Amino acid sequence: MLNAVGIHGFDGLSVIEFNKPEKFWDGTETLSYSHRLNASYHPRYRYSEDVRALDDKALVLVGADDEAVNAEALRALFAGNAPRSRVAILPNINHFGIFSDALALKTVIDWLRGLPAH
Repeated sequence: MLNAVGIHGFDGLSVIEFNKPEKFWDGTETLSYSHRLNASYHPRYRYSEDVRALDDKALVLVGADDEAVNAEALRALFAGNAPRSRVAILPNINHFGIFSDALALKTVIDWLRGLPAH
């Protein structure tokens, strides 16, 4: 409500905290989200226009086992709005695995080098 009237002084305060047991910490986790961080994950309301603007400039990776993103719905979104973008649904990869899995990394490297999809 404060943002709606132009007050943003509290945007950096924590609005979500995760109770991940310390024994599972590895130093890479984000244990709380500020309003600013949380809002940055939200697409703009006319996100399909943003997707269309990507045209053929995007590589979108999503794991087939992603717990947060429906891979087929994401593929359909791009097929309908930016069909020349490349969407790769990678098998046996979950939401966070996309950042470290060897196949995901190879897919990015190949795309950057202009190699065809396999």
